[in-house]
Amino acid sequence: MANPAKVNPRFTQFGSAPRDANRNAIMGQNYFATEDATGTPLTSPLAVPAASTTALQVPSAAVQIALISSTDLRVSEDSSMSHYFVLKANTLEKFPCLSPAVDQQLTNTGIIYLKADSSDAVVQFRFDCI
Repeated sequence: MANPAKVNPRFTQFGSAPRDANRNAIMGQNYFATEDATGTPLTSPLAVPAASTTALQVPSAAVQIALISSTDLRVSEDSSMSHYFVLKANTLEKFPCLSPAVDQQLTNTGIIYLKADSSDAVVQFRFDCI
């Protein structure tokens, strides 16, 4: 009798909960949010000026943020924006993010800073939550 082909067990668990990087089941319902967690929520789409920095507070259940911008956009975890990633215009990019409420050992504050690179931008964002 021939040995069955080896397959990744991650792809054979039909109907089971999705698993994280440590192969632990992610419990709960997945959903997305198009507003941040501030007292007066910032909502998508969001006008982001080149002259100042905009701060998005990560919701407590968020694990990832997806961003797309009308112009080049600087994305950072540093409020001074001294170091950043440039998201090219009209490009969808996803970044992992956890709020300190989810991971107590995080050193950041659960805030993502945005600044338009050269001219004002309209940014669409979505937090993927569990």
